[in-house]
Amino acid sequence: MFPFDKPAAPEDDGNQSLAVNTTDGSVVYDVAFALVWAEDGDTVDTRNEAYAFASCADCAAVAVGFQVVLIVGQTDVIVPENLSASANYNCVRCLTYALASQLVLTLDGPLSSDGMARLNALWQEIAAYGKDLQNQPLSEIQGRLSAYKEQIMAVIKADPNATPAGSAGTASTPGATPGATSGATPAATTGASTPGATPGATAGATPGSTQAPAPGPTGTAAPTGGTTSSGPSPGSSATVPAGQQLTQPAAPAPGTVSPAPASTAPPAP
Repeated sequence: MFPFDKPAAPEDDGNQSLAVNTTDGSVVYDVAFALVWAEDGDTVDTRNEAYAFASCADCAAVAVGFQVVLIVGQTDVIVPENLSASANYNCVRCLTYALASQLVLTLDGPLSSDGMARLNALWQEIAAYGKDLQNQPLSEIQGRLSAYKEQIMAVIKADPNATPAGSAGTASTPGATPGATSGATPAATTGASTPGATPGATAGATPGSTQAPAPGPTGTAAPTGGTTSSGPSPGSSATVPAGQQLTQPAAPAPGTVSPAPASTAPPAP
């Protein structure tokens, strides 16, 4: 159908949303929200991806990937990736929109029980937003996710046990610097009347004020809850999809805390 290969499936700690639409008059959404925990000494190279592809008429494909990476303790290698791409092929009056938004934070230690409760409540709100994303204007999604990033950082900063190490500034490109790293890469394309593949911009593109068209007769694919989750074990990273109760994974030394949909017993304070 498309003159290019689909992206490879994400790795265990990766997060990927992939919306592919080949049905005329329809709208396809794919939403993946996840929280990844990395413990002291782990290599942080997780990838957050969003891809939207369409080959149809009067249609839309929307992909949104939102990933929060929390690193507890000292880590020497921090090289997360945040990628998005949108493309249409033989597409008439179609829209493809992909947004990858990622936040990377380094924590001095585990959150307190109060901080964990606040983070859990916020993560549940974020999960609910992701499940209702198909009803949100495209022009507002990036701003809303940026606001959630600020709220997450505020919860962490307010907790004396887990104040982010180093600077708490933000950067548009993820890197191996302590503190906070935040980035978003939107990509949007509109269909052309002539056949061909039109790749979307992978960085710096603004989604504009377009709202996704209403679902056609075939309906809309509901957003997914993100990647699957398993309880973290000491010395390994853990991915937590949206929509589940957050818990802190067991930590080797000081312990870690993790707002997430998975369910693991938090370490003793």
